[in-house]
Amino acid sequence: AHPFLKEVVTNNNGIDIKTNKGSKARALFDGEVSVIINMGTQKAIIIRHGEYLTVYSNLQEVYVKAGEKIKTKQSIGLIYTDEKDSKTEVHLEIWKGTLKMDPEEWIYK
Repeated sequence: AHPFLKEVVTNNNGIDIKTNKGSKARALFDGEVSVIINMGTQKAIIIRHGEYLTVYSNLQEVYVKAGEKIKTKQSIGLIYTDEKDSKTEVHLEIWKGTLKMDPEEWIYK
């Protein structure tokens, strides 16, 4: 359910990771930046890792460029902080082709 609009159901294809203001998102695996999406005050990055994709959204700044090769744990962007509620979190998705995966299983391995 939507946190405020109880009659609305949202679809979350990943997980939201809470962190501290000023935190940076880091790549989970070696890969290549496929696309950077600008959504106004927030941005998203899609990184290809062979047949897998990782999606990082809710970023304030992006430190990489489309086509750039990146390494595991490389900083890829500054995570957005919602000043209204002082919440800082990054949204993470992992896909194998069109199949969504559970990111929690990948993070804890």
